[in-house]
Amino acid sequence: KSMESLYIPESIAKIDGYAFNYIPNSPTTRIQVSENNKYFDSRDNCCAIIEIKTDKLICASNNSVIPDSVKVIGVNSFEGCMMENIIIPNAVIEIESEAFRLCKYLKNITIPALVEKIGINPFAFCPSLSSIKVSKDNMHFDSRNDCNAIIETRSNILLASCIQTIIPNTVEEIGEGAFEGNKKESIIIPSNVRKIGENAFRGSWIKTVMMEESVSQIKSCAFIDCGMLEKVMLSKKLERIESQAFELCVCLRLIDFPVSLQYVGFHL
Repeated sequence: KSMESLYIPESIAKIDGYAFNYIPNSPTTRIQVSENNKYFDSRDNCCAIIEIKTDKLICASNNSVIPDSVKVIGVNSFEGCMMENIIIPNAVIEIESEAFRLCKYLKNITIPALVEKIGINPFAFCPSLSSIKVSKDNMHFDSRNDCNAIIETRSNILLASCIQTIIPNTVEEIGEGAFEGNKKESIIIPSNVRKIGENAFRGSWIKTVMMEESVSQIKSCAFIDCGMLEKVMLSKKLERIESQAFELCVCLRLIDFPVSLQYVGFHL
């Protein structure tokens, strides 16, 4: 956590995932790759490590700027960075899982037109994030009705959220980790949503949840560690709640069970 600089010599040919996890939490001011390295670079003095073959940014710092030539933002690459604004270049086609996790001061983000793949919530535990927009020219994702979320257009799955997210009525599934660490205090799951994914609300600040009629399945750990959750109103069409769905919800006082509920398998 006290690292001030990181230098990658020319001999390094492989860097595995999470090799430099949590480095952004340190006051790192300089990341540099040797100009003679054939596999990685820190092009344009970007203060980051980029895999040359794939144009993937795999490790950033608080002073990193994503070069225009980058095509992939790697898993956890910006985790813990303290920037308020991060610009994702137009050339980016993929944002991997939890790429911007724990960016406490990040306020807004725009997903450019060419992005065609997004991993598990790249913006989990970003408490200051209040605006998420997807380019209107993107063919794979959208933020319909100014909902401040990322929705996969083809499947209508909500993939990522922020404190200002409002779930559109057209959403059919809350994706894995979509509201993880979100600071919203109440949520209404609209009538078209059929499934709430694993870890969907993990560690969020939510206090009340109201599910409208169509939710039939709540996956495992969907609301785990929601320490402020007090009240849950379940859907009349709910058929299955998987294990640990409400585990560690220490303030939970009321679960409104519908008469039609057929199977429950969770711990309180």
